[in-house]
Amino acid sequence: MTSISMTLEKTLAWRENWGQSDVRIIEEDLAALGATSYRTVGKQYVACRNAAGRVVARIHPGYIVFPERFVPADLRGRSTWRVLSTLQRRDESLAKGLENSECCTLCFMRLPLTGVCDCTD
Repeated sequence: MTSISMTLEKTLAWRENWGQSDVRIIEEDLAALGATSYRTVGKQYVACRNAAGRVVARIHPGYIVFPERFVPADLRGRSTWRVLSTLQRRDESLAKGLENSECCTLCFMRLPLTGVCDCTD
């Protein structure tokens, strides 16, 4: 996996679809956490470290994840991640369309799409 060192400015511009409010939130969180270095991990996220070299946040395209000890004060006790406007929620309806709603009469497990249960092998 490719890893590239970045500046704060490049980190804030890492995703073109982040709005001004996303950039402001990220910038405020990183400043409050004392982040001093930024490194991409593939195209998955940017790892943000403080002067001691500890990861204080991981910025993903749609959210920021904080290790327990570095959770911002406004999130403490509620969450270890902050949602950005670019979060793409998984569409549950797509997965449900691929499930068989019938159950096996022997083991009562949901049948696979083939309609033949594994318990009858």
